[in-house]
Amino acid sequence: MRKILSRNIDILTLFYCQKPITGYDLIGEVEKAFGVRLSPGVVYSSLLRLERDDLLSHHLVNGKHGTRQAYNNTVTEKGRVCFLESVHALHLLVLNVKE
Repeated sequence: MRKILSRNIDILTLFYCQKPITGYDLIGEVEKAFGVRLSPGVVYSSLLRLERDDLLSHHLVNGKHGTRQAYNNTVTEKGRVCFLESVHALHLLVLNVKE
């Protein structure tokens, strides 16, 4: 399961960023949902890549995690479209699976 989640981290990240969320909290949400703890390197690389591609935006959250700086990440309109297109493509893939 870890490999599947890691290989699809961008779609997973866009899903969880539908509402503002920190990278730290995103890791916790994935662990709670799937029982797998993704490495911070995988998650934060995805956040940076998606922000660079204008699919996410972030803003500083004061005092959320003690003395560390934390950023809430939120999907942009471009990211929302990308996420919905990805979900649609996965849906078509699943429909075409031959058992």
